[in-house]
Amino acid sequence: MTDRVPVLSEQQHTEQEEEHVSGFSATARWKPLVPLEEVVDEPTNVTRSLRPPTVPEEDNDFVAQKHNFQELFDRAPFLGKKKVPKCHQNGHQMKDSSTNQLLWNDEVDVKGGPRAEWILEQGLSSASHPADWFDAFLPVYDGTTRTPSHSNTPFWTHRWTNYLNMKASQMGAGVMGGIYPDFRPFTFDDIEKRHIGLYILQGLNPSPQINQKFQSQARNSVQGNDLCFRAFGANATRRHRHFKAFFCVQDPTKIAPSRKERPNYKVDPVLRHVQDVLMAAWRLGRDISGDEQTIGFQGKHANKLRITYKAEGDGFQCDALCNSGYTWTFYFRNQPAPQHYLREGYSPLHSRILGLFDQLEEKNHNCWFDNLYLSAKFCRAAFVHEKSVRISGPTRKAGRGLPKCVMQEEVNNPTELRRVRGTVKAAVLVGDSEIPNLVAVSYYDQKPVHFLFTICKSIRWVQCEKKVYCVETKQMEVVKFLCLNINNDYNHDMGNVDIADQLRNYYRFDHWMRKRKWWWALFFWAIGLLLVNCYLCYKHYIISIGKTPISQYEFCKAIALAWIDWPTYWPDRMARGKSQSNNSRTNKRGRLDDDNGGRLGTSAVDGGGSGAVSSSSRPARTRRTTLTSGQSTAAPSLSETGEGDDSTGANTSKKKSKEITTNYCSIIGLPDRSIEDPSGKSTWCASSGRVRKGFEVRVAQFCS
Repeated sequence: MTDRVPVLSEQQHTEQEEEHVSGFSATARWKPLVPLEEVVDEPTNVTRSLRPPTVPEEDNDFVAQKHNFQELFDRAPFLGKKKVPKCHQNGHQMKDSSTNQLLWNDEVDVKGGPRAEWILEQGLSSASHPADWFDAFLPVYDGTTRTPSHSNTPFWTHRWTNYLNMKASQMGAGVMGGIYPDFRPFTFDDIEKRHIGLYILQGLNPSPQINQKFQSQARNSVQGNDLCFRAFGANATRRHRHFKAFFCVQDPTKIAPSRKERPNYKVDPVLRHVQDVLMAAWRLGRDISGDEQTIGFQGKHANKLRITYKAEGDGFQCDALCNSGYTWTFYFRNQPAPQHYLREGYSPLHSRILGLFDQLEEKNHNCWFDNLYLSAKFCRAAFVHEKSVRISGPTRKAGRGLPKCVMQEEVNNPTELRRVRGTVKAAVLVGDSEIPNLVAVSYYDQKPVHFLFTICKSIRWVQCEKKVYCVETKQMEVVKFLCLNINNDYNHDMGNVDIADQLRNYYRFDHWMRKRKWWWALFFWAIGLLLVNCYLCYKHYIISIGKTPISQYEFCKAIALAWIDWPTYWPDRMARGKSQSNNSRTNKRGRLDDDNGGRLGTSAVDGGGSGAVSSSSRPARTRRTTLTSGQSTAAPSLSETGEGDDSTGANTSKKKSKEITTNYCSIIGLPDRSIEDPSGKSTWCASSGRVRKGFEVRVAQFCS
């Protein structure tokens, strides 16, 4: 079996001709790599019938020899950092003996997470209602909420109401018009807090027809919904038809531009805002992945794609970069690709991805792609990019710059298949100073798989474990097997986009909708994307402060109920908006400026985060809502919790200030600082446990 592995002697290696690479430097060559002669030992399983996942049962007794490669490849480190506590062996955080300050270590930010300064700016906390979190992603303006600061172009959903009414007027709806004579203008609550919330509820509890939810349960015991029956009124079916006929998210008085220049013009404001807020709310980690996301559409449109390889079917597609299931940015394929990349000779597909790389903030990200994207030229373009993105993934054999010395042909003969299984061939690109150590690898498992990468530092076999059900022992057991490190890293890091699609499809509300308006498909996709990313931000934040988050279902349910009937399920909505508009403002750079000269006040952290105002101005019937697992959305009133009592206000302020201090310092990664309590008289210092008078802290101390 030794002849199965192409092991070359030093003399044979020096005599072998190196392959030239087109499209690279004139001196660039593919240099074949020689595996070590030492055989890697196979792990031993307790039950002999257990086998690796890709090995057929009839070949279980055959063990293919595996060899590592001795070459090590230098890779520049990822520059994104986060602060983690420096702890003793007992788990307590260390302190500086001279300054008594807590000690922190810088650690590579592999996973990523929500931006602490963004959460602080939005006034969110563990006590915030899910609708408050979603309001930060899809801001509402009804005269009370503050201006969103993540974009130079303010975006408010209240404009949709004006657009709907203007479009209805232009089309002649109403008593004096020719269509829908029973139409009357919509209000803000009709648009967002009811009709769009109805679609979110449809995703949680699907009905064959969404109009069935307007019936009472007494009339329709299966699909009826008393909440919708009460909130929408008796003429709900007709009003919802008006909504579908005239709803739009673009100013109907503007002249539509050319489809070639702006193909998604009708939904551009929403897509532009979604892209801005997604990047503003999340901090990308080291490992990201890129892939396409598909939006199904059953109607007719010039830019509709024929998609036979996806369960979603025909529709629209966009290329997206995702991290831990969070969609960070995207680029629709029907939009024109960046012209400067096209002029450099890159394909529209690669030009769009390079355009997404332009939006990255740190250098040396590890980005994983599938075989649709990978080519040697694209690896070079990503590496020489100003963000120096390192990419990896499988590639196709034809026309992708793969060297001939690593290519393996597929065999069908069972005997021959057993002989070649486990064969690894590798080559490294030399002679091009702009992209050192581009590696091509082929690995024969059930079929030959070819990789191009600038991520991995070595080529070796690693031991993996997987839990499987054993027929002999009638229980779950762990099977140990060897896997090539390149393939193993790809399996673990490539699925970020798939996770994002999976989370979005759990409770998507347009599964059975026959959308004839093409922009509705993109609009519903954008709303679903915001719901998923909003939940991921909430979930990561709640876990970072040591609490248990509610499920995605409960999170979406709370938002749907709050949007349909906010006086009952989101009573702090108006109080939160007034507190923010009276006590804080934001500029277009995303910096929090309040009326106290830039200091961190109660509106941004305590009152704004919990959706509450001071006890003197809050109505006695207002209820607090919480986000801890197992609790209902509607919490006890202030009179029941004692928060409205002046005698207990000081203790409550200390407790809340300590919680907010610990929460934000934990997620920001800075030592505990003091925060001014809601009364404005004293300050709770979480690190010392004492109350200090007259001490205030600026936001910059948390975010610098």
